[in-house]
Formats: sequence, structure tokens, C-alpha cells
Amino acid sequence: MAGTGWLVCPGFSGRCAWAFDDETVLLTPEGQPPLALPLREIQGLGGDEYTIGLAADRQQFALSRLGGDGPPHGKCPKQVPRFVDLVE
Repeated sequence: MAGTGWLVCPGFSGRCAWAFDDETVLLTPEGQPPLALPLREIQGLGGDEYTIGLAADRQQFALSRLGGDGPPHGKCPKQVPRFVDLVE
């Protein structure tokens, strides 16, 4: 499965291509190198009706507007939402 959306993570907030398969989530921020997150290394997952949050490698990633090109300039979330840890 693949698509586009808006990514907020350390050092980046903007449009992003995303894809995932049985083993990996691949995030490709616009103008940045791709970031591969092995599913087995994802430490937390959460979200609401608009955003999916991932915690991996001591960092948090928020994906919103999945399937869209992201919100208009200046309308993006400024902070990564709080996530629910799945691993104790």
C-alpha cells in the first residue's frame, strides 16, 4: 500500500510519500532522503481520525492527510501528537 500525505517528524514538516509492506514502512519526505522503518522496530502506534503516529528509533512521526497532498501551506500541525505506547 502506498500514498502521499503530510509528515511531521524531527527536522521536517511537509509533504511526504509513504509506503508499507509486510516488513517495512517507507517514508520519503519531499526533498529529503527516504527513511525505512522496519515494522519490528516500531515501538508505539497511535492516532485519531486525522493522524497516524509512529514511535520508532526514539523518534516520533506523525502522518496526516493520507491519500492527499497535505494541507495548504501554513496549515500543518506544529507538534507531533501524543502516542500510545504498545511496548512496556
